[in-house]
Amino acid sequence: MPKKEWFEFKDVSSRDFSRSVWIPLKSSRTLEKKHNYGELGYTEEIFISETIVVPTENAAHLIEKWTWDDFLVHWTNKPFVAKGRYFECGDVTRNEREVDGARLVYEQHFNSAHRSIWHLAQDFVLAYDLLREGNEWLAVNEGYTVVAKESDADGCHEILVRAEFLKDYLCAREMSLLLATFRSREHIQSEPPPFDWPERQMDNEWGLNRISCQHWDIIEGDGLPYGSSVATFKYWRTDVDPEDDVPLLGPESDENTDSESGGFTREGTKATRIEGQFWHKEIIPPSAFSYRLRHDSKQIDIEFFVDADGKRKPSHSLSSEDVGCWLWFSPEIINTLLKLRNSNLEWYTQHTGAVFASPGERVWFGVNDLGLITVYASDVCDKPEWQQRIWAGHNIAPDGKVCAELLAAQVRTDPAGTKAPEAFLSKAVSTFDLAFSSRFGFSPLRTHPELDEIERKCHRFRSTDRAGFYALAKDLNRFLVERIDVEALKPFGEKGKNLGGIKLIERALSTVVDAEEAHGLTSVLVGIYDLRKADAHLPSKNVDDAIKLSGVNVSQSMVFQGGHLLHNTVSCLLRLAEALDAPLKQTTPPAPTPSPG
Repeated sequence: MPKKEWFEFKDVSSRDFSRSVWIPLKSSRTLEKKHNYGELGYTEEIFISETIVVPTENAAHLIEKWTWDDFLVHWTNKPFVAKGRYFECGDVTRNEREVDGARLVYEQHFNSAHRSIWHLAQDFVLAYDLLREGNEWLAVNEGYTVVAKESDADGCHEILVRAEFLKDYLCAREMSLLLATFRSREHIQSEPPPFDWPERQMDNEWGLNRISCQHWDIIEGDGLPYGSSVATFKYWRTDVDPEDDVPLLGPESDENTDSESGGFTREGTKATRIEGQFWHKEIIPPSAFSYRLRHDSKQIDIEFFVDADGKRKPSHSLSSEDVGCWLWFSPEIINTLLKLRNSNLEWYTQHTGAVFASPGERVWFGVNDLGLITVYASDVCDKPEWQQRIWAGHNIAPDGKVCAELLAAQVRTDPAGTKAPEAFLSKAVSTFDLAFSSRFGFSPLRTHPELDEIERKCHRFRSTDRAGFYALAKDLNRFLVERIDVEALKPFGEKGKNLGGIKLIERALSTVVDAEEAHGLTSVLVGIYDLRKADAHLPSKNVDDAIKLSGVNVSQSMVFQGGHLLHNTVSCLLRLAEALDAPLKQTTPPAPTPSPG
């Protein structure tokens, strides 16, 4: 049997939703249910919430005045006309003359063949450019943050909203949210409980809260009140002849009606039903400012390191054009940003590019000689606060110089003429494929449905540590080696031998150049193929051999090793294309600038 405190809601009676991260705009949930009603052991707990937005100046008065019944949607949120006035969907009125407030969730009813549908108010959706996907509404311009979410399953229908956005919205409209909740807890057992409730009930009311508890006798099985009396009454007409083909009913009178009455007392096995009910009301106030919807000015105080001594400055002081400095970040910042939906990475020179946390939100960066990311301070500090927080999480004290190519572009307006291997990877693959096809009449590579996603992962910042370097090699292998069409290349093989894709490319190439040169031209691909297994704990000698084949200088920082691996892959493909002497050789793009070391 549940404890007395459970029925008296000791665990939730002091809980306020104004401090919650998620606020239920509308809810109808069965939190717990055991057995069928009327059976011994039956237990059920339900939670219902309703909300109405009202002008803040009226909130305190209305929350005191309105009862739970005033919050309920009795049938529909459809527009209606009353006393010559048109009320829009969601309007709340108690006198059908004026609008007292509005709902942020509209409940749409159909008929018994359809479940009702709940709609989040379009005014709120459009205010924050929310995109609905499945049961979530996403703020696409804030990293696809989930702003509202709906649960709709058996026994649970609820729409929650993130408090941060709701309070911003309320502030912009100068309104507050009135929240009313109802909880019910029931249990059926064979004997009355030993609770000290006078006359089997307890009532308590404080502030905007009210609790009512009671227990009474019922009939086990059907749950009806034990020993209750039921009156029955039967009434019928006597002036209809059942033999008439078209019977007609005349006006009703004492002469053409008759009746009888009776009654009975409900009997059965006695059981006890215990119930507690808790009504709660509260005001969810608006935030002090509306930075998103009303665009109130806000001073962002996220701090960044500005010198080697560990001195920090707030971002608002670094976004000014009067102050010019650069910031340093660990290369992991790029990986973190690229995990965001619709993020992107572009390359302009060998060591400069731009990263986009979301479309249109460009931050120019450079990679310095230590493999660290350097960025002009205002390019980060004029971004939205949510982006600044991501950058601040990877900010470090200055180490090494600002990327020389970044300074050349931003200070001297003289961009370097170098090229990044990442920008040429796809072009190099196409050039090799075209050269091979021109020579032999068929493509050596298969298509792959995930090719774009794989290419997106092929960048030097995957290689921030040794495991990331191996992961980069694995994706390069997937992007190129695993696409080699072994079946199409079998004519270059040997009877009775199952040669791999790289070996078959080498055999095909050896029909154009000598075998030793063909072997050397494909060595980088062999190194990548072997490195793909390095994260499976290959012996160190095998790893060293694979790195040697790939031509990577292991004395460099890990980011530069990743860049070197990409550079060697691109160069390998272009050399293969050149050796194949493709008819369209003149369209071959220039090779990227070699990595230092």
